[in-house]
Amino acid sequence: MAKQFAKVGIALSLCLGLMIMLAVFCFRRYIAMMFTKDEQLLELISQGLIYLACLVVIFDSIFAVLQGTARSIGFQLQAFFISMISFYLIAIPLAYYLVFH
Repeated sequence: MAKQFAKVGIALSLCLGLMIMLAVFCFRRYIAMMFTKDEQLLELISQGLIYLACLVVIFDSIFAVLQGTARSIGFQLQAFFISMISFYLIAIPLAYYLVFH
């Protein structure tokens, strides 16, 4: 039964993530306009960075469900270490690199 609930959770999360991704993609210029008025920067965001944001939405929605599933079956410590490694050792350095280089 737990496997079935996990599959349903992942499927629902994926569907919601896809809907949010579609909304972000369709309104990418308006979302960028909330942060800047520079036309050159708006084009850069609309043409390149928004695709990365769309991928992040999908992976983050699935990650949240999988982390909850891992915690519910008793893998709290493993879920903690995976979360810390993926966030502090991968995501933050990658974000720093992408922003400043």
